[in-house]
Amino acid sequence: MPEEVVEEILLRLPADSLVRFKCVCKSWYALINDPSFVHKHLISLKIENSKSSSSISLFLSRNRQELSLDEIFDFEEGEESWWFGHRDQVLSLITIRNDGVHNGDRLSCAIEELDLPLIPNPENVNRSSRIFNGFHCNGIIFLADESEKTFVLCNPTLKELEFVPLPPDFCNFRPRGCGFGYDCRANEYKYVRLLRCCDNREVSKVSKAHVYTLGTNSWREIEIDIPIKHWSDRRKGVYCKGVYYWWNAPGFYILCTILSFDMCKEKFKSILIPSVQLSFEDSKDIVVWNDSIALFFSRENSWFSTSFEMWVMVDDFGAVEGCTPWTKLLTIGPLACIHSPLAFWTEDELLMESRDGLIVSYNLYTQKLRRLPIPGAVFPGKSYADFYVKSLVSVKRRNTLSR
Repeated sequence: MPEEVVEEILLRLPADSLVRFKCVCKSWYALINDPSFVHKHLISLKIENSKSSSSISLFLSRNRQELSLDEIFDFEEGEESWWFGHRDQVLSLITIRNDGVHNGDRLSCAIEELDLPLIPNPENVNRSSRIFNGFHCNGIIFLADESEKTFVLCNPTLKELEFVPLPPDFCNFRPRGCGFGYDCRANEYKYVRLLRCCDNREVSKVSKAHVYTLGTNSWREIEIDIPIKHWSDRRKGVYCKGVYYWWNAPGFYILCTILSFDMCKEKFKSILIPSVQLSFEDSKDIVVWNDSIALFFSRENSWFSTSFEMWVMVDDFGAVEGCTPWTKLLTIGPLACIHSPLAFWTEDELLMESRDGLIVSYNLYTQKLRRLPIPGAVFPGKSYADFYVKSLVSVKRRNTLSR
């Protein structure tokens, strides 16, 4: 067959099959490893996933309770064989059926725990800090432990894992946010960490950012002209269409904004949030819905009941001066025993964490709840979920996509 026909056929095959097909012959090995083919395959994969709705794949990071709380926190001193695959934290690939066939109160899905190599524990870091924040983009997973002593890039499909060099250390600066995404202009993957001066004598509260680029395997410093406030959880951010978004919150709702970072332009922007009356106890979450940013504001009616307001960002809000960038879409609940929203896996199905350790899916239209049948209970507020694709994108520097 002509080479063009062979390429068109291979472009339609899943990534894990193509990894095996590298052994067929030298020409197939060269083609499948070619950066241009890798890029075309990723694009065709996204197009196919957008057309097909028979199944949805998600990357899920969660802290799992297989033991009692007393047993989980009562670990032996000096035990240092700690890694991200430990029973308390699990990284999984969840494939959910979306064919309209319901299995009672459970989602029909396949669960695959990601089998990644052991990550050593540098400098005998305390076990309690060896929890990894996981981020996904185009088949690449970026892992950063909360002590910021280890940064790892991996592609489970290719069985590749690469350590990232540590960023420069600045005295009096502390991390206040992080995110991972794709620069479509330069065909580069970037990880950004936000830092804020913690010196109380520093009136201006200077903010900086470190940006790691996969292609150069190096960090760069960027000044931020927007004051960086406080985050209670550095993972509370989302990536959408080349831009990463975080809550920029000092702890008081009235002063909250959204901070965004454009991966291509490497520019920061502050976005006002809707005028919603909330008390100090009420919470807020940011998710991606239908390729748009959505905010959830929750109100606790009681310990067992919570209501949620969902606001969606209007893409062209900058066209009218002074116009609010948000529109209220709907109100959810009150729902019993629900802690917080996690991620949309379809336009009308929202994964949520419950207060009793479950992950459930809530349908916006039918208002029905279905359980995600994962083993073990989760710690509410500590999970991360995002769409997942099995790609051929390598984390090795020599195979980084060229411009």
